[in-house]
Amino acid sequence: MTLIILSLINNILSIANASISFPFSIFSSVAVMWLTEGIADNFGIQAIAIVGLVLSFLVIGIYALLYYLSSRKVWPVWTAFGLFVADTLLLAGFALLSSDLSSFMFDFLFHIYVLWSLLTLARAKTQLSQLTRNFTDQVPENTQSRQEDIKPEDAPLLS
Repeated sequence: MTLIILSLINNILSIANASISFPFSIFSSVAVMWLTEGIADNFGIQAIAIVGLVLSFLVIGIYALLYYLSSRKVWPVWTAFGLFVADTLLLAGFALLSSDLSSFMFDFLFHIYVLWSLLTLARAKTQLSQLTRNFTDQVPENTQSRQEDIKPEDAPLLS
C-alpha cells in the first residue's frame, strides 16, 4: 500500500513540476506522464497530457485494485508481480537511455526488492491455497454438518 501512496504523491509532485520525487514508486505511472507531456509539448495538444494524467492514475488504480483483491486470492499477487516486472524493465530501459545511469540505481534496487517480496508472497499464498485445498479435500463428507440435517429436537437451543 505504501508503494501505491508514494506513487500517487509522485504523480502530484510531477503535476506540480517539483524537482523531487520518491524512488519508492510505480515507475510506469510517472513515465506515462513524462511521455505524454513530451508529446503534448511537441505537437501543442494539451489534451494528450490530460490523457496521460488519467492513464497514469489508472495504472496506480490497477495496482490498488490488485492489492485489494490479493487479500483472498492468489492470482492478483501473480498479476501484480508480472506488472511490476514490466515496470522494472521500463525503468531499466529509461535508465539505459539516460545520460546519468547512476540516478536510477536506487530506484532499480528498490524495484528488485519489491519483485523479490512479491515473488515470496505469491509463492507463500500459492502454497497456502494448495494446503487449504488439500485439507478440505481430505475431510470426510459425513463429518461435515449441514443446516438442513439438524432437526429442532436435536438442538433445543436453536428453536
